Amino acid sequence: MQHDLEEIREVSTQLSQIKKKHDDTKRVCVNKQAELDAIRQEIKNLGVQETQAEGPVFQIASRLDELNEKYT
Repeated sequence: MQHDLEEIREVSTQLSQIKKKHDDTKRVCVNKQAELDAIRQEIKNLGVQETQAEGPVFQIASRLDELNEKYT
């Protein structure tokens, strides 16, 4: 009977350690996923900004070329 109690305690201790490792790993994974989601959102936002800036940049470059042609 005593041996069984010791074995149950040992299994319980090991199970607690496994659960703690699992919880720690899950917390790290959740944090990494949040970081990844934030990076994806930033990439998306930068893509939108790039698309919105292309028109004005093209217009400015065209106007600059036009002015350079007039004064050269």
